Amino acid sequence: MKPKVAINNNNVKVFNNITYSKAFPKSQLDIITPAELDKDVKLSVIFWMHGGGFIAGDKQYKNPLLAKIAEQGYIVVNINYALAPQYKYP
Repeated sequence: MKPKVAINNNNVKVFNNITYSKAFPKSQLDIITPAELDKDVKLSVIFWMHGGGFIAGDKQYKNPLLAKIAEQGYIVVNINYALAPQYKYP
């Protein structure tokens, strides 16, 4: 397994490991936002699912890229999910 990739960027806020389902393991997501949010400004949301053909991968591997996207004024939702073959897709 690859080492964890932290987000070390003062221009974004990160909300880590929010559980979205208890039915399967690894059902957690991160939300990455610009550090400064204006409640009157609507931002686009990018929903990111890691690659790996549903058999490999982890949400944290693209953290530096996703932080750069959030820095540009987007909200990024980055999810993990249970992997095959242990868990069938869909």
